[in-house]
Amino acid sequence: LEPAFIYRQADLDGSAQSYESNGMQLTFAKRASQWSFVSNVYMGQTKYDEANPIFNQQADSDEFAINGTFFWHRLFGIAPLSATLTAGYAKSDSEIGFYDTESTVFSTGLLYNF
Repeated sequence: LEPAFIYRQADLDGSAQSYESNGMQLTFAKRASQWSFVSNVYMGQTKYDEANPIFNQQADSDEFAINGTFFWHRLFGIAPLSATLTAGYAKSDSEIGFYDTESTVFSTGLLYNF
């Protein structure tokens, strides 16, 4: 397990777009001879400097994300070839409903190490 504290600051044109974001992330990784697995869990908050002029309130948000990737090494007996399967979910709950987001992702892929 690997914990991380994440801090971002954006000083953008227009105070309604400038923000500070902080959160905690926890990463888990496990490797075996035939397979590997990596996952992340993130929880954080974003605080904007001023109210959005269109919605007349700040777009502060609470955020959550989780993802995992499974690797199958030596696919078809080919040493540098691996298959991947990834699943993820993320949600951001903003004070302004228009900016609420929720996403789910599933993907597969192939990796070839040169």
